[in-house]
Amino acid sequence: MQGIIWIDQEVSFYPMGQTTLIDSMVQTLKRAGFTKLWVRTSRELANRWQKENSMDFFHEISEEESLWIFPGNLLLLNEKKIKEIKILHEQCTEVGTCYWISPQYTIFNLLENKSKKAFFSLLQVAQQTSENFYSLVKEAIFRENLHQVQYKEEFFVIDSPIALAKGFKILRFRVNQKHMEKGVVLLDPDQTYIDQEVEIGVGTIVYPGTFLQGKTQIGENCIIGPHTRIVNSKLDSNISIEYSVILNSTIGKASTIGPFAYIRPHSHIGSNVKIGDFVEVKNATIADNTKASHLTYVGDADVGRNVNFGCGVITVNYDGDKKYRTIIEDNAFIGCNSNLVAPVTIREGSFIAAGSTITKEVPEGALAIARMRQENKEGWRRKNKKK
Repeated sequence: MQGIIWIDQEVSFYPMGQTTLIDSMVQTLKRAGFTKLWVRTSRELANRWQKENSMDFFHEISEEESLWIFPGNLLLLNEKKIKEIKILHEQCTEVGTCYWISPQYTIFNLLENKSKKAFFSLLQVAQQTSENFYSLVKEAIFRENLHQVQYKEEFFVIDSPIALAKGFKILRFRVNQKHMEKGVVLLDPDQTYIDQEVEIGVGTIVYPGTFLQGKTQIGENCIIGPHTRIVNSKLDSNISIEYSVILNSTIGKASTIGPFAYIRPHSHIGSNVKIGDFVEVKNATIADNTKASHLTYVGDADVGRNVNFGCGVITVNYDGDKKYRTIIEDNAFIGCNSNLVAPVTIREGSFIAAGSTITKEVPEGALAIARMRQENKEGWRRKNKKK
């Protein structure tokens, strides 16, 4: 199947989490069986939103297949409804039949190449002059080829920010209902925001204020939230996350994240790992049973099993020009307020004394102390007290 999506409302480009109305429509049409799709808009909208508005793709349209033309503002149109309309078209004998869905917007199905060229010409006019494509169509087609579609929720037209909010609320309820029917517990569906491609396992509980976006996958029996955002990430089962952000990363079984943790892209966290409050992880691999309980930055690092990070540890990965990696092997203990200046390796079973700044390799099983010896100035406070 092949189709053109014609956009004449800028609301189609407004963001909805990790997607937009038009991106959502494209994904819906692909799921409905469309293998060729061209998204085009008027020159004014294309320039404003930096979108392609070239109309030189007509030679790519198959003469044998029907060509569908969709308005670009039907957020609630789903695969089932598209297939129903397709059946209606197949039962119709008229060439170039179209189905009105509102006074302003129409879905077209064109079979003959002559009809395709005529409609394509109208699209070109609308693209070049910013005239309303659907007004041009009304003047060009025969009324007997129009078939009114009974108004339903799927044809709710998004033509303003207010309509977008209403439509998105309906869509959110649909998505949330689908997950609840499969055994996911949403404590407050009205305050839970889940994108259409998200997958959630049975028994997982999602607290209010949570955003699950992109192609996120969550396993069974997890506790997510409250007030957590997870984007394009994969989480195993029995994970607990609260008040945290996870972006483009993976989390292993039975790990605990948060509160107030920040897992940045390309991080891979193993099983039974604790990433505690105000811990940031970026482009790092952390193996099983490791703990960073609070106030730690692990960036550009490869961390082994059973490693303990004390409070205030920093992997110093950036010298102002390049970024370098820190390697921490199994069973290492990193004392509080330590700086690991990359590139550096902390060997297996070694200890870093609290307050150390480590700039060279620490051997296996060694204790590294990198700080000045304490010196006490007797009577200093009394001598320097302001009068």
